[in-house]
Amino acid sequence: MAFVGESWVEIRDGEGNVQFSATVPAGSTRSFEVRPPLDVVVGNAQGVRITYNDKPFDVAAHATRNIARFRLE
Repeated sequence: MAFVGESWVEIRDGEGNVQFSATVPAGSTRSFEVRPPLDVVVGNAQGVRITYNDKPFDVAAHATRNIARFRLE
């Protein structure tokens, strides 16, 4: 994840356990090695770029009112 704007992120594993939850400042990057499926919520979706399995993931396609909710399998 690359943060071009300050954003809030929550990542839960397939069992519903929170693996990451934080507000991340603009200019930061975060990497995760967590077994899918992952349920992800991103606040300020326009401020986050995600690469998943070496491919860009379109966060904006899953956003409503700039909050994205999606599952990565």
